[in-house]
Amino acid sequence: EAKEKSAGQIEEKMIKEAMVRAGGNKTKAAKILKIDRTTLYSKIKELQTRKSPSATTLSDFRSG
Repeated sequence: EAKEKSAGQIEEKMIKEAMVRAGGNKTKAAKILKIDRTTLYSKIKELQTRKSPSATTLSDFRSG
């Protein structure tokens, strides 16, 4: 049974994938996502606060 994903979950996956493709470079990731760099920073911060502090760290958005 396929589980439906919320818009927030899809957004988080897209950001993580872009960060991996960009090698952790937020400016490049923002270009991949076609959003402003400051918007990406805001979205990452929002994702971090939405989850428990130990669940999402900046390292989750970096390659490696």
